[in-house]
Amino acid sequence: MGRKASKRQRRKATSSPSDGPRGLGAKARREFGVVGLFAGIGGIELGLSRAGHETRLLCEIDQGAGAVLRSRFPGVPIHRDIRTLRRLPRETDLLTAGFPCQDLSQAGKMAGIEGKASGLWREVFSVLTARKRLVPHVLIENVP
Repeated sequence: MGRKASKRQRRKATSSPSDGPRGLGAKARREFGVVGLFAGIGGIELGLSRAGHETRLLCEIDQGAGAVLRSRFPGVPIHRDIRTLRRLPRETDLLTAGFPCQDLSQAGKMAGIEGKASGLWREVFSVLTARKRLVPHVLIENVP
């Protein structure tokens, strides 16, 4: 007769790394609808996509970065100019935004938060407050 497996052994055998902490299982995991503003080449959104979240809209004005986004996220709408973005998709659970770094980064002009490009950060909050339903999660990334 075989030995009965301990509770710990049974939990380890039935859980996988994708189950999250302590083998909570797929039911505990929630997929987010993601919108990426100032998306660049979509690094943040790509990681979220690989983790099982769905990118619903991207906003990026740079044409070269836009070409990369179209390749990485086929079929996902790309809005070019945040100043004309008035509405987020209804299913937006997570808004990501990488601040425009041309005026902020040490490699850029270092004009500060009021620079021509970096001053666009206010548009993130304009888009957020234009919604009747709050976006429950916001992730903002900045540069050194």
